[in-house]
Amino acid sequence: MSLFKKLWAWGHEHLLSSDKQNRKRELINTITFELLILGTILVCVHIYLHFWFISSLLIIGLIIASINLILLKKNYNFLLCGHIINLLALSIIFLGNLWLGGIANSYVGWFYVSPILAATTIGLHGLIIYSILSATFLAFFISGYLTPIYCILSESPGKCLPLSPD
Repeated sequence: MSLFKKLWAWGHEHLLSSDKQNRKRELINTITFELLILGTILVCVHIYLHFWFISSLLIIGLIIASINLILLKKNYNFLLCGHIINLLALSIIFLGNLWLGGIANSYVGWFYVSPILAATTIGLHGLIIYSILSATFLAFFISGYLTPIYCILSESPGKCLPLSPD
């Protein structure tokens, strides 16, 4: 059997067949709806603050989450949809931290959400995978100073105050 067929068979082993899998599917469905609602509110806030990169990142994330919801409704492959939603959340957290200047702000706390989300939507394997990814990204941010794209404007024109109290 080819590797592709083995992966296909392994992915479809996790299709709807038990109450536990139905609960996971409903959980992914609920989490996706919550992310769509929260993401829409955050897009409005970031547009108001003129954070165009972050608002465009969130809009792309909302589109991917909508596609994921459609994929979940049509295919019922909760393992694939769980990975999509977790990768989406982790990439938005990573890029948000990168654009806001690393771990010098409170946005870094979202790195703890990704492994918890993975544990609930995928299981123990997801917890391990996304914990390692989150720890790797945190080590990346700890290893060096990153210049933020966004800053708070000071009283004098053309000068920015750092987002952190450094």
